[in-house]
Amino acid sequence: MSDELLIHKSIKGFAWIFSGELMKQAAKAVVTVAFARLLLPAEFGVIVILVMYMGCIDVIGEIGFSGGIIQKKHLDDTDLNTAFYGNIVMGAFLYGIAYVSAPFVAGWFGRQYLVPFLRLLSLRVAINAFVHLHQAVFRRKLEFHKAVIPAITAIAVYGIGSCLILLTHSGVYGFIVCVLCSSFAGAVTTYILLPWTPGLPGNLKKAGELLRFGGAMVGERIVKFIRENVDYWIVGKYFGPVILGQYYLAYELAHFWAIKVAPLISKVLFPVLSTVSSGEQEIQTYYLTSLVWMTGISFPVLLVIAVTSKPFIVLLYGPQWAASAGILPVLCLLGFIKTIGRTAGSVFYARGRADIMFYWSCIAVGTDVLAIMIGKQYGILGISLALTVKYIMMIPFLLRITNRLIHISFARYMECLVPVVSAGVFAGIIVFIVSRFIPHTLWGLGVEWGIASVFYFLTLFLFGWDVRQGIARVYQSITA
Repeated sequence: MSDELLIHKSIKGFAWIFSGELMKQAAKAVVTVAFARLLLPAEFGVIVILVMYMGCIDVIGEIGFSGGIIQKKHLDDTDLNTAFYGNIVMGAFLYGIAYVSAPFVAGWFGRQYLVPFLRLLSLRVAINAFVHLHQAVFRRKLEFHKAVIPAITAIAVYGIGSCLILLTHSGVYGFIVCVLCSSFAGAVTTYILLPWTPGLPGNLKKAGELLRFGGAMVGERIVKFIRENVDYWIVGKYFGPVILGQYYLAYELAHFWAIKVAPLISKVLFPVLSTVSSGEQEIQTYYLTSLVWMTGISFPVLLVIAVTSKPFIVLLYGPQWAASAGILPVLCLLGFIKTIGRTAGSVFYARGRADIMFYWSCIAVGTDVLAIMIGKQYGILGISLALTVKYIMMIPFLLRITNRLIHISFARYMECLVPVVSAGVFAGIIVFIVSRFIPHTLWGLGVEWGIASVFYFLTLFLFGWDVRQGIARVYQSITA
């Protein structure tokens, strides 16, 4: 594959995944807002616990064959069959573990009545096991549109089901049935797009080859999931569902890019970097381009959210969640730092060094737990501050390792970040001043965001950024 075609496919792939994720997250955001506004805080906190558990079983359901399928240079039918049957066996095994561990999870939160709910929700891992291989094949071929369509189908079913839950007051059981139906709909759509029929089961030798890379990759993802959710689990245990709901809403809002969008860029960047054949210069270009686009959008958005935190939270979720505004600015800073670090994973994976990311994640988990336990003495604000300080201290080391791996100098790296950060800070200052004179209403918030956008792009223009040319290039790559 030529480098020009690779660039075209990578940009088109990002556009497809970003568009699909935008639709997916928009639907989820609407559902979250509806739940937050219409449910009691304690009820919403229980839904958050189930969402956390659902994320957990999704991560452990990825046995590790998918990464090997993407990264391996030459595939045959035996590789595909091995990965397919391995995923199914592991899915059944993991469901058994989830079933047995449900009482312990419910006991952690001090709510044993959740046991049957958790066991029923665990069926999701068995359903998803049938499509892990198909998704890996889509990504390997850079056919990202086929990976996105099932996700859109699933979220459409999820959105419709959530509306029915609220209308019929079907509660937690209705939520779980909705989740399982959405997973099944996504699986059916995947098989329609890739009607592949597996052959005879593979062999252990092939499984070992695929797991040699994929095992470390999924091990790193499991550790990373623990790192990203350990604060939820500790807040839920020590502070209860109501405070967990407050923390969850602020955290998810501040970490939209770090949690939802940045991993999507990594999904595109990983197979692209694995396919690049022309050398270091091209890898550096793809990496820095993704960094510029990711930070160029996330930083100003997070900064404006931080500046307008209280009216933003109250208008979005309702006055019962006003306490979330107190921690939102701190979490926005944390979200931006995590967004910067997210691109590192793609470099490690593409270089076949998932082991480095795994060890880094293990270190991060330990330091996260330490920071959270120190901060929890001062409530969720203390946890937010402790995590932010910890990440500020650790991010330079992660970037140094990543940049050395692909030979990018610190000066060149900062050359990409300085315009974005400077323009975002300037726009944030303007919004902070303007917000003193504009009423905290929906239209007032819209005016503030409009002013921020104008000043942000004007500042980028002064730095020499041709924003129109960049957008035009992406559009041409999508429509070509």
